[in-house]
Amino acid sequence: MKMLQEGRRPSWMPAEAQAAGVQTGLTPGQETRPGYMPLDEFADEAVALFTRQPTPPEILVERVRPLRFAEAEGQFDERLASLSDMARRARADAGEGRH
Repeated sequence: MKMLQEGRRPSWMPAEAQAAGVQTGLTPGQETRPGYMPLDEFADEAVALFTRQPTPPEILVERVRPLRFAEAEGQFDERLASLSDMARRARADAGEGRH
């Protein structure tokens, strides 16, 4: 996607988001990957959603909402391409290139 190659983000993506993911130690390198949501922020937001009355029917942190509704908004292909490109760049930046 040309926008991402130029360092711009799609309009659907929150300004602070660079990728869809949470910084955890479950996957090597993911706990420090730039752009991923820090685990404590994710946990705080998720727990706050669980404590709402009534509890929401679906627990979605704000960062994931554009991805969750991509298909319904007719944006699935664009958003998937954006995520794939971001993941590819993150792996390249980390020296994790794939063949």
